[in-house]
Amino acid sequence: MGKDLKNVVITPDSYSKKGKGYSEVYLLQGAGGDHKDWLKKAPNIKSYADLYNVIIVCPDG
Repeated sequence: MGKDLKNVVITPDSYSKKGKGYSEVYLLQGAGGDHKDWLKKAPNIKSYADLYNVIIVCPDG
């Protein structure tokens, strides 16, 4: 795309462990939203990253 995009990246607490692979979940906002929308819509989103041991990425786009 040739441009920088803002993102929210949420990592599980276990992320500091080296050598472990993680699945990634990309959450896209709706029309007119931005990369911070999921933080407002799902305030407990960090707990999902911990519970399912995934990295959550919310790009602006």
